Amino acid sequence: MVSDPNPDHKLYTVGDFPKEPANDFCPVPQMRMADAEIDIPDLPEVLDNPMTPDDDEAKPPVPATHYVYKWSNLEYLVRPDAIGTQLRGDLEYTKNGCTAQYKVKAVYPARNCEKQDDAGHPLGVADPDRCFPVSQPDKKIFEGSGISPDFPVECVEFDPAGLTTSKRFYCMITKDVPAFK
Repeated sequence: MVSDPNPDHKLYTVGDFPKEPANDFCPVPQMRMADAEIDIPDLPEVLDNPMTPDDDEAKPPVPATHYVYKWSNLEYLVRPDAIGTQLRGDLEYTKNGCTAQYKVKAVYPARNCEKQDDAGHPLGVADPDRCFPVSQPDKKIFEGSGISPDFPVECVEFDPAGLTTSKRFYCMITKDVPAFK
């Protein structure tokens, strides 16, 4: 496990909700705690274990990296049919001093939708059925996504910062928040 040597850095930030929502949203216009920030030290190369049949254990070295996530203008949808399960806001993302601005939309719960083989191993392709809210035993999907069936979602490849060499897939909301079918 890699840990940040700076004890002042946190992987989260905190803001305050108002006492009452306005127009179906609870705004968090400003965070009251420092930005989410982490320093990851140099990670050495990991060599493949010649004693195993798989050769996917090898990993290249990774140089030290500094990340900062600065959130603002967050708004959580708060309605009887969607209590805090959709969010929109702004994100200023910084990696090693290079900064990008994003408009963010999100759905809860976050669900992986990568196709799996019969043994449960990921196959590196999207499986839209995994975004379905309930289980589908006939397709060997024994747990539903838990995402409201009223939300428009699709399974998309997701790696916002190009941080991984492997593919990741998540059920993502397809319309601006508030999003309903």
